[in-house]
Amino acid sequence: MKLKYIYPFALLLFLSGNGFAADTINPEYSHAKMLVNRDELAALKLGWQKKVITVNHLKRKLLWKGPKTPWKNGVIIALHGGGGDYTNFTNNIPLTQAMVNFSNRAIKNGFAVIALDSTWGEARDEQGRSYGKRWDSIAQNLRPNIDLAFIRTVLDKVIPKLRPRGSARNVFIAGISNGGYMTILAATHFPQKITAFASISAGDPYGTYIDLDTVPKNERPNAPGVFRDNETNKMISVRGAAYSIFYPNEKPWPSNNTRVKPVFQLFHHQGDAIADISNMQKAQKLLRFYGYKGRIPFVLRSNIRSVWNHFWLNDYNRPLINFFIETRRKQSRY
Repeated sequence: MKLKYIYPFALLLFLSGNGFAADTINPEYSHAKMLVNRDELAALKLGWQKKVITVNHLKRKLLWKGPKTPWKNGVIIALHGGGGDYTNFTNNIPLTQAMVNFSNRAIKNGFAVIALDSTWGEARDEQGRSYGKRWDSIAQNLRPNIDLAFIRTVLDKVIPKLRPRGSARNVFIAGISNGGYMTILAATHFPQKITAFASISAGDPYGTYIDLDTVPKNERPNAPGVFRDNETNKMISVRGAAYSIFYPNEKPWPSNNTRVKPVFQLFHHQGDAIADISNMQKAQKLLRFYGYKGRIPFVLRSNIRSVWNHFWLNDYNRPLINFFIETRRKQSRY
């Protein structure tokens, strides 16, 4: 199989690789950057627009596209998976096609889509070690979160400037895998700014950590380590990894006093061999405990466990967009 077809697969899933160093000397890193630049150009040819902003001294990137008319249903912030990048939502690349289909369907239904890009090597654990090409999606106590700052800037400054007159003010957020953890983290930090949110193939960002001391047999070069549950200390891929009666090791959730909180729906595959379904079930339970109203999770059924079931799948797109349409608020137009 040619590298250009392997690359998108490696970006989205927790699969293979031979080590990672975030510098231009590393040929794998350099080649990955070259492919991202190529895919950005392809996105621009498809009508997406690129914007670069500075947040806390970091250059942050986003691609956005909306209907030619005002955004009648609002805007969706879309977050790619660990090891991936924002062009996963824009280009017809093998194995991320469902994400592209989601963007196209959303725009057709009157949403704008803003795909954000994670950093390369800036998100770190509490010992200061890099997570690689991942969102800063795990709650920590020792330092400010770089991606919460990015998303806050997008909510407060970028979206109001991009939003055409006559558009709905609804803001939705959806993400896959590492981006799904980031989705829940962001929505619970900014509940007054988010209308509804949906995570796919993910779990609880306050009850999970990234273990960089464990090196998987087929570790990806741009996303080192493994995710583990705080209570069981099991890798999230293990069956029942997140099953626990009590949660004494849960990191503190934000104490939000807002009266109106966003509605949520979680999407998962029963046979997900990367993030066991128990991770989604734990997130569902804790979100409800902290006062968030959730729809019944959308779960695809299968007796076969597979890494392929961790992908963003076409079966999620219609119900996900319908969920956002059904939960949009009757707000004044901008």
